[in-house]
Amino acid sequence: MTGELLALASAVCWSASSLVLKHYSGRVSTLVLNAYRLTVATAIHWLIAIPFVRFGDLAKVDATGMACLVGAALLGIGIGDTLYIRALRFVPVSVEFQIVMSGYAVCTFALSAAFLVEKITPQ
Repeated sequence: MTGELLALASAVCWSASSLVLKHYSGRVSTLVLNAYRLTVATAIHWLIAIPFVRFGDLAKVDATGMACLVGAALLGIGIGDTLYIRALRFVPVSVEFQIVMSGYAVCTFALSAAFLVEKITPQ
């Protein structure tokens, strides 16, 4: 039951965040909004995660895995979220959300085929 409640809380936070970002996207710099959002999200994340994190597991991650993690964060948060916030100036949240979720699926499909050498079948 905890997982379901956390998933619902995540959806509510995402929706509220998108509405707040839409409100301020025309008034505040995109980079400033993204930095503020990331700072708040990181603080909340650590408050929730600290009781559950086994910090010893972080030492088991090799350099390649850590580089992939950092690279994914830079691409996703640094570029992807910044573009998302910028686009909020031009289209409604409900439209942009559909575009983002569709694009996410297509990008995941393409990247898994390219980098993970996944076999693509018509099933």
